[in-house]
Amino acid sequence: MAGSDSSVDSFPEDDLSSDFDFSLERRPADLDSGTFEKRNDPKAIIKRLRMQLLNVYEKDVVVKDDVGDLTSVKRVVPIPGTTPLCNKQGVQEIISYVENYINGHLVQSNFVDVPDLNHYMLFVSQDVTQHFCCRRKDWGLSISQLDILISRVVNQIDGFLRRALFNKEREGYGETFKESYNRNTSSTPSGSGPGLMKRIYNSFARW
Repeated sequence: MAGSDSSVDSFPEDDLSSDFDFSLERRPADLDSGTFEKRNDPKAIIKRLRMQLLNVYEKDVVVKDDVGDLTSVKRVVPIPGTTPLCNKQGVQEIISYVENYINGHLVQSNFVDVPDLNHYMLFVSQDVTQHFCCRRKDWGLSISQLDILISRVVNQIDGFLRRALFNKEREGYGETFKESYNRNTSSTPSGSGPGLMKRIYNSFARW
């Protein structure tokens, strides 16, 4: 159960969706940017962390649509018997902080070996601990929840960045790009040639 600090807000059920965007935008993949975004978009991780901070979950609810027909929709509702771990300022600042590490750019880094990543994560864990301890009172975060929240954030960052070990994330994306390129050029009318896409692929292959 969440901490009992008086500064922690209690969010009514009807306020949850309006105060925070829990939706995951879905776009069709395309050769230019869709594949990269699909592989590296951290929205699902960030969404899960936000819901953990708020102690809420998604529930299927049957409602009437604009024409009066019944339809099933997802609603974000509080976990019974709990309150948010921190106030709204805390939720926003924690999410903003985590996004410095869990993003589509940093996962494209190259950690040459496990000790290299572990050294980086040592810095991250120290930074998370210091920052969260300093901001705890402003966030309305109970001291009893501080340790588990720090561990949760550090573990999520670590799991996300391990995809970059041995340059595997970029290599994997390169293979996906190559497959997309081959499918695209194989359907190109004879004589037209891939033009710009060929130059883009050749440049990427040398990366």
